[in-house]
Amino acid sequence: MRKKIGDHLSLFVIIAGAASFFLSNLLLKDVFDSDIYGHYSILISYFSLIYVVGIFGADQVFLRFSVSLEKDKIHTQKMQFVLVPIIVVMSSLIGTLVFKKNYPEVEINSVLLFFSSMGMIGILFLFSILRLNSDFVFAQITSNYWKLVMFVTAFLFYIQHNDLFRLFVNIILCNIILIFLVTLFYVYKKIQFQFNNDFTTWQIIQTSFHYFLSILSAALILFSDRFIIETKYDFKEFGNFFYLTNFFLAPYAILQNYISFKQLIAFKNNFNPEYYKKFNTRAIIFGLSMGFLLFFTALVLSYLKLIKFNFQNYSTIILILLATGTLRLFSSAINSAFEARTSLEMLRKSNLYIFLFTFFTLIFVVYYVNSIELILLNFILIWIFRCFIHNKLLFPKTK
Repeated sequence: MRKKIGDHLSLFVIIAGAASFFLSNLLLKDVFDSDIYGHYSILISYFSLIYVVGIFGADQVFLRFSVSLEKDKIHTQKMQFVLVPIIVVMSSLIGTLVFKKNYPEVEINSVLLFFSSMGMIGILFLFSILRLNSDFVFAQITSNYWKLVMFVTAFLFYIQHNDLFRLFVNIILCNIILIFLVTLFYVYKKIQFQFNNDFTTWQIIQTSFHYFLSILSAALILFSDRFIIETKYDFKEFGNFFYLTNFFLAPYAILQNYISFKQLIAFKNNFNPEYYKKFNTRAIIFGLSMGFLLFFTALVLSYLKLIKFNFQNYSTIILILLATGTLRLFSSAINSAFEARTSLEMLRKSNLYIFLFTFFTLIFVVYYVNSIELILLNFILIWIFRCFIHNKLLFPKTK
């Protein structure tokens, strides 16, 4: 029994982190007023985005080009440890400047924002090191610690009726820096790195670029709708949209990550086209069923006044979000098979097709689309195109 718990402890941490993030957003909706909740929403969106793209794909390059021959001993290239600090500092500086320029209304210390950005970006690279070293539980604790702290802080603010936004932000940002420094110290003291010249600097940079392009395409689909809506509406309306996305898409996101985690290995070991098609069908059916349950739950909670948010005013947006969640489940199964079975050349092709389609669709949305419903429908088109490309490249002879 103890062994089973130990084997799945990292999964429990993932669930705890996701639940903490979800509950924090619910609690803070009642703690802050509408505008301040909008400020909080844009800050959390910023950190979620830089965590994904801020390292420029260097974390994936490290996993691809490094080898753990034994516990606490990793073979890699010295150049990676030269490039990564440069990337972290550069990304943090750019991110801080862009944030302060575009969101001066959000009360946050610039120095603290810069160093917490460094911490958030650096955490992903340390997470990859811990994964390669088979420190799975510590890796997930490092990745999810700030979400756990955010929930505890949100809960304390909720029961104490404390609405000091700047204090809340400082607590979260200081803890991001803290977990980064603690993990960095652990990696420095615990893991021994042995350097080789198996890959050139150009190979490292080129591979990082391809991974970055792939991650950037995914990040644009996952996060850019928030920033587009923020530019077209006020912070109050953006806060409401952020609340809706977390309420209705968070359950899908948890399942999406779990499907990707499990099915990637399953498809890599044994890819059966019939099983693949059946699994995709089940993903759609399950997604639609979960959507119905979430919609019904929201209406009941609103009717019983357990949640103050008026979901009825956003029925169309909610239905589109649920359709998006179902597509994300469907996409996760296809993407798992694609990553498991495709070649590097196919990865480059998919990156090119998906990035270009995403880029031009977003340009159209930014300049010509003004309603939230139409913005979200354009993002559904991107998800459909992404699924189509991955499936087409996975079965190139299928007509």
